Amino acid sequence: MNTMSLIHRFFEPVNGMEKCNRKEYQHLKHYHKSFTVLSEINNQSIYVIDYYKKTFNYVSPHPLFLCGYEVEQVKNWGFEYFEKVVPPEDLIMALEISDSGFRFFYELPLEARTRCYLSYDFRLKRPDGKMILVNHCVYPFQLTPNGDMWLALCVVTLSTKQHPGNVVITMLDKPFKYKYSFESKKFRLLEIARLSDREKDVFRYMIAGYTEVQTAVELFVDINTVKYHKRNIFEKTGAKNNKQAISMAGGQEIV
Repeated sequence: MNTMSLIHRFFEPVNGMEKCNRKEYQHLKHYHKSFTVLSEINNQSIYVIDYYKKTFNYVSPHPLFLCGYEVEQVKNWGFEYFEKVVPPEDLIMALEISDSGFRFFYELPLEARTRCYLSYDFRLKRPDGKMILVNHCVYPFQLTPNGDMWLALCVVTLSTKQHPGNVVITMLDKPFKYKYSFESKKFRLLEIARLSDREKDVFRYMIAGYTEVQTAVELFVDINTVKYHKRNIFEKTGAKNNKQAISMAGGQEIV
């Protein structure tokens, strides 16, 4: 199967969606400046998928997602851009994730469909040929009155993982996350390590690279207290060291 046919299959779950008229598109331009500001402030790439027109409604100028191309080039190519910068095997993986994600999405009650987002990792090819692993978050931004996905807000950052995949759906208004299994082709409820407030404080300094002594100074506690909370963090997460615990946080397995 060639990549072009794969690209068109990304839109199959929303084929036949109701028409979006010109008036509904007018107000979208007001969001574009906000997206650009958010992209600059958070140092991340943002783009918006238009599932009705089957293209990109917006692409931020942040260089990570652009891979050396210009914003207008990427917008003009639309989904065909992925053919240029994503390895074929990652495109096949992304299609499976998209299909399974849409099945999950359409099983949700209508009012819950804008209260979740999908996150996964894939590779992008830079102009020098180097591959980089990025994390891709897809938020349902605008739905049609019937509950179809009209616009999806996508945020691209560098991944904390080592390999493509790592597919998770997060519910924004409930303490639930679902992890995708490529073996069973299903999402399963993900057990999340829940930290106490003080453990979260210690964990934030772990992420920032602080030593135990530095963390104790910042939190105005004894170093043995920091060690105690770190042991609890490792026990709850199953991590053996700081690096593993931080990696799990990147995979959204810690709250």
